[in-house]
Parts: sequence; structure tokens; C-alpha cells
Amino acid sequence: MTREELNAKYPWVADTELFQHANGGGWVEHPERVDASAFVAGLVYGDARVSGNARVYGDAQVERTPWTICLGKHTITKCDNDVITIGCHVNTLAGWFNKYEAVGRMEGYSKEEITRYGAALKMIEQLTAVAVAA
Repeated sequence: MTREELNAKYPWVADTELFQHANGGGWVEHPERVDASAFVAGLVYGDARVSGNARVYGDAQVERTPWTICLGKHTITKCDNDVITIGCHVNTLAGWFNKYEAVGRMEGYSKEEITRYGAALKMIEQLTAVAVAA
């Protein structure tokens, strides 16, 4: 994506100094906060940090460092707003509460693993309800 296309898609960063990431060609506000090994084809800005073999692509925008919970088979990532990924599946928190058991069965999780992932989703719900002091 060119800088002009980026500005058209995300007008709120038009006046922000951004750098193109070497691995994926995405745009990054603070390159020192993004590991060279990370694949970035989206937008990383604000106080976000991207490390390891993380992937930011498609229409993804990362403004804050996402929360990650590693429970075994698939990592849970709570992104900006209400977006939560478990492995390659993406949903809102409410959406996950409606379908995490079915997705777990489809992915071959044991009953114990499904229970563990459900508990992690409840923990995310509790933590997002806590007001953060500025």
C-alpha cells in the first residue's frame, strides 16, 4: 500500500511520520518498537509494540500493544477495540462467548481445553471492564 492509499484509508494518520517496514511493507510509526522478524503489511502506530514472529496484515491496525494469552494449541490475542483472535479465527468478545465451544470442538480441543479457553475469555471480559488510569 502506498502512503497515499494509506492516508486515504486511515486519514487520522495523514500527518503522522510513518516508516515502511522491511518485512511486509506495512507502515510503522515507531520502527524501534517493531521487531525485524515481525511481518507487517498493515498499520502499527501509537504505543503499540510488535515482537517475535507476529503478523499484522490485511486491514489490521494496531494502536496499542495487544494482549496475548498462550494456553496451548492456539494463542488468544485481544486487539484494539473488541477484536479477539484465537488462532486464525477472529470474532468479537460477545461472538466468542456464543461460539468458542463449537470452534474448540471443530479444532479438536479436549473438554478441558475448551473450558480453559472459555475461562480466558471471561478473564478478558473482566479486565476490559476495569477502568485504566491515564
